[in-house]
Amino acid sequence: MAGRLPEAGELLHAATDALRALPAGILRPVANLVASPPDVAAAASALQGHVGVIAASVRPAWGDFVRANWTNGKRNPSTLVCEATQAAYIALSVLVRLFKIQCRKLDLRVDPVQLYLSPSLAEALQICRSLPSTSQDDVDVLLKTLLDQGETGWQDAQRGAVRALLYEASPSFAEAAQEANASV
Repeated sequence: MAGRLPEAGELLHAATDALRALPAGILRPVANLVASPPDVAAAASALQGHVGVIAASVRPAWGDFVRANWTNGKRNPSTLVCEATQAAYIALSVLVRLFKIQCRKLDLRVDPVQLYLSPSLAEALQICRSLPSTSQDDVDVLLKTLLDQGETGWQDAQRGAVRALLYEASPSFAEAAQEANASV
């Protein structure tokens, strides 16, 4: 059987195995970084000598990087959230694309009920669900958005849904909620 091309099922199985690392290897570290960014101030004070000086000089820039931005009086996600969005979006979209291919190969409707076909996607959604301020409804809406492909701008809508989920899990969103409650 040398020289035989692999069948579609074999390719799907190989892709599933290859992509198994995405949730734990990419999505979880990105989600953890957004939900609990490292405290550079504490690290800088613990370091001695030149390293401590360098760490202290990084502190203001890191603070700006993880702090929410203001545009026209409206709070927006931090630069950290915006940068993390791309990595999370790519990981999720690859898993969703594989899930759609698996459903089509088996002549099944692409539906969240079929998630058993993609343990990696199910794990990725569980990681999203474990984020602070994230409900199962939030994850369901995210999955629905990732599964939908409209006429135009569907990728922007998907990326926006991932960014919104990450922003709501970030400390800067929690700070905004506390400020809003304090002003009421």
